[in-house]
Amino acid sequence: MNASKIPGLVKYIILETDGKEHPLVFSTFIRHDEMAPASGGHLVAAGYAILTDGKAIVNGVGSGSLNLKSRPQDADIIQSLLR
Repeated sequence: MNASKIPGLVKYIILETDGKEHPLVFSTFIRHDEMAPASGGHLVAAGYAILTDGKAIVNGVGSGSLNLKSRPQDADIIQSLLR
């Protein structure tokens, strides 16, 4: 995937702390496994999303470096940051 050609593309990790899921959204130039140690929670999902028009669109591509899949509900969790 050539990330520089897709406007609004970001990477994300969903982590669970205290029974709640939280998004960590970051640049496509950083690998998922580089960001994961800094997350401080239990990793439950990871992948790519497109942020456009105030919405998050999860494209179904997970993280190979973390061996985690993306989930449909990740879009709503990420979108909670945009409100």
